[in-house]
Amino acid sequence: MRPFDCLSNDCPIFGPHLLEASAGTGKTFSIEHVFVRLLLEGIEIEEILAVTFTRAATRDLKKRILANIEEALSRIQSGERGWPYLDSYMASAKASRILRDASKAFDRCQVFTIHGFCYRMLQEFAFEADLGFSLRDPDRAALVPKRIRREAKKFLETGVGIDLICPEQMALLMKGSDSLDELVSRLLKGADEERGVPFKDLVSRYALLMEEENLDEGELLRTFQEIRSGFKMEVKGNFEDQIKALVLCKENPVNSLRVLVKEKGSLFAFLDPLNKKVKARVECPVALQRISRNVLPLIQQAIDLKGILSTLNKAWKKIEGPILVDEEWIDPDEILRRTRAAIEREAFSKSVRQKYQAVIIDEFQDTDPLQWEIFKLLFLNVKALYLVGDPKQSIYRFRKADIYTYFEAKKLLGPSALYCLDTNYRSTSNMIEALNALFDRSWLPLPKLGETIPSPPVKSRSENRSDFPDSLGSIHFVTASSFEEGWLPYAVSEIERLMPTFKTPSSFALLVKDRYQAEMALKLFQERSIPACARSHIPLGKTAAFQVFREFIEALVYSRDNSLKRKVAAGPFEEMSLKNCRTLLEEGDLISFCREILECVPKEGEFYADLSQVIEELLAWKEGVTFQGLLHFLDDFENLNPEEGGRRRIETDIEAVQILTLHVSKGLEFDVVFAFGLSARPPESQEAEEANAEKLRQLYVGMTRAKKRLYVPLPGGEKSRGSPSPMELFCQTIESKEGPLLPFLQKIKHVTCETLPGKVLLVPPDLNSKKETVSINDRSPPAFAPCLIHSFTTLAKVQKQHIEGDPSSTILSAHTIPRGADTGILIHQIFERLFSGPASIWKSFDAVGALVSKQLKGTPLVPWETPIKEMVCKTLMLPLNNEAPFSLVDLQAGELQAEMEFLFVRSPHFIKGYIDLVFRHDGKFYIVDWKTNWLGSDDSAYLSLEGVMTAHDYWLQASLYTEALRRHVKQFYIQPFEDLFGGVIYLFLRGGGVYHFKPEIFHG
Repeated sequence: MRPFDCLSNDCPIFGPHLLEASAGTGKTFSIEHVFVRLLLEGIEIEEILAVTFTRAATRDLKKRILANIEEALSRIQSGERGWPYLDSYMASAKASRILRDASKAFDRCQVFTIHGFCYRMLQEFAFEADLGFSLRDPDRAALVPKRIRREAKKFLETGVGIDLICPEQMALLMKGSDSLDELVSRLLKGADEERGVPFKDLVSRYALLMEEENLDEGELLRTFQEIRSGFKMEVKGNFEDQIKALVLCKENPVNSLRVLVKEKGSLFAFLDPLNKKVKARVECPVALQRISRNVLPLIQQAIDLKGILSTLNKAWKKIEGPILVDEEWIDPDEILRRTRAAIEREAFSKSVRQKYQAVIIDEFQDTDPLQWEIFKLLFLNVKALYLVGDPKQSIYRFRKADIYTYFEAKKLLGPSALYCLDTNYRSTSNMIEALNALFDRSWLPLPKLGETIPSPPVKSRSENRSDFPDSLGSIHFVTASSFEEGWLPYAVSEIERLMPTFKTPSSFALLVKDRYQAEMALKLFQERSIPACARSHIPLGKTAAFQVFREFIEALVYSRDNSLKRKVAAGPFEEMSLKNCRTLLEEGDLISFCREILECVPKEGEFYADLSQVIEELLAWKEGVTFQGLLHFLDDFENLNPEEGGRRRIETDIEAVQILTLHVSKGLEFDVVFAFGLSARPPESQEAEEANAEKLRQLYVGMTRAKKRLYVPLPGGEKSRGSPSPMELFCQTIESKEGPLLPFLQKIKHVTCETLPGKVLLVPPDLNSKKETVSINDRSPPAFAPCLIHSFTTLAKVQKQHIEGDPSSTILSAHTIPRGADTGILIHQIFERLFSGPASIWKSFDAVGALVSKQLKGTPLVPWETPIKEMVCKTLMLPLNNEAPFSLVDLQAGELQAEMEFLFVRSPHFIKGYIDLVFRHDGKFYIVDWKTNWLGSDDSAYLSLEGVMTAHDYWLQASLYTEALRRHVKQFYIQPFEDLFGGVIYLFLRGGGVYHFKPEIFHG
């Protein structure tokens, strides 16, 4: 396989190429330059087709190609050298014109997903394909008609009977989904119809397997209790219920199997010989051994999530068919099948071939046989063909990617078309040397071919330096007994230790198995006040940025709805003019509208990143700018799951530790990577050989993300049930070729090993230390609610500033709740919800606590949940009136109003506002205003409330509120307002301060 140097004059540009690009070797860099070289060779921009895997990848590729065209133009015009293939074009007017024209016409560039490409061809050559024009673009956000989604949801809610799947199977399926909407998306995505088995068929097989068994419940339970202590208690479950269920089989096989499904057959895992204690001399009853052999495979089939989904999908297809006909909609894979059929028509295939002279297929290792067949039939003899990929990184089998397609193409093109990128520009030379020593062997199997994927050594040309304040190797293997108690806390401790070296948390990444590990990690980082984000598993349509944007659009559409206006006024778009924005949309000026939106929020943090991505999707939308059209876009986009195109983009420049799954980490790079998700043991698979082969490819992806240091888990302690983890498989391969693992690893240069104790304990933070553990750029906190946009970066900054300013304070007390407007807004929201509902929540402290927990969820104030609950409850009990003491807890429903809005005019001025709380007690009206002002940490500070009132001019505010209340009350009462008014109460929540007085009524 020949090296491919895209900058060299000698690099062959035309002809077929299968370009194998190992991790970090500049695959996209090569594609960018191939694109420029093809343009300079006289191929028009519309004659070059580039196909990649996802919509996000197409946008990225477009940006990079355009930037490279402009850079090449600049070099030619300025005479700047460095790209050898440009030397002959220096100062060439023709070359400059070609690149300038390409840049200007770049909106016509042909960069698509595979489904997007097929759709465009079927649309452009509809007559030649003998198709109509009713196809829908799969690259648009609105993939599925709302009616289909609505009917699918109805099917899951009411149309699934026990003959199809039992409630326990549905519960397992729901547990693996964030919501019913996500399960709907998974159902609509399709599944392997041959894999699933209806529950009634499983019951029939189960009853047949148990037909000859004659079990005595009392004897089995007695025997189980006698032997139970001889087995390890790591396997959990209700074993007695499962024994009773087995006995029940002959009488009621349906209920019997439901119990076993609910418990996932954990009885058999518990009684597995591997689970026996080392010195125990106990034997599992022969009957249970026999049942385990016969029945356990059936239970595993019943709880297989893909199988359950497949069963549902098969039933759903019968309902979906007629709806698809009515809606004239076909799914993306059907577009591929129709394209394949259209290729049989000479007119169609000839038209497509004539359109393109060069074709670049990125991520080729992730194609499937049908996709490759389309490309092979259309473009095998094109002037320049590039199949670019890396079979070592083929990890999307669940998306129908077929690695064997790659090797079929490799064989078809022949040795003369094989090229490789063999130089790593990402990682340090020490890292590359260590990875070469580990990977340069036959360790990536291809079971169907009986071969392995070659993994030859790569060269290093990185300028990264690996300066660490320790003696650990570039690859550090860590042995622990579990993720939760070993690898995870160890990663946190190492990040805290190395933070002064790297200065920014974004230098670190933690690779996890799934969203459950991600949530566990995020919680621990939060407790340690380390900025962290786990963005990938949350659909963009469920983010705060999308929800706030939706509220703003709805306020524009329903311009007379005052409640929507109030929502906007309380959020990040409060400064924007609804009237001006509505005018922009009415004029069809979507670009100016989007620019206004983005310019009104701080250009940093997760909120801005998510909002930018929503705006990009809106600008790529094809249905025209109408108010109803915008609502249609929002409805469709909100329901997109990550796999359909709703995935949040990973912003690697956010000042936070990135928590990523192995799949999402592909293509990214970080200074320091903790690849501890490689230790997870997934469930058993029906295709064990292929599943294990893909796990090893996942390991390759995980171990090639680091630039300077990689932390890798080594299996240790007791193994849980399930199939082997990626790291266990890798270790087995190494040991089969090199002998005992640790001695082999210790011989490799730049590799070190460490064994952790059973449970890693993190050192409590030293509040008196001035040592800076997290370095974050100075940022002004965003001026809107933290539940919308606060990041863990902001949290760490606020907490650090407070600790350094008041070393004697105690973390997580009422005094250490972060100061600032963001905290005030969130606590105001808690009190607003408290007094806005129909029930008297404020009278039950349990209900108050639940409300506080709900309001704080997902915000940076979660660590202060207990102090805030105590603060709220204490406020409810404060005596409010010295003459006749009463508290907020004494108030009655129907006698109060939260967030009372007022607007009155004193020409030419308008005065508008909201009173936090108005209530009536003993015939008197009172005004309450919540204040979260920081009053200091010593008791004397609380004696100067009058000074605080004066400093913030609360006297004027109270007068305005009183006048607003007077104007309202006089409509309903004939008595003088002064006789009905009990006064204004300012509640200083942090210190329990109460300031009650009757202000002068403001008339001016």
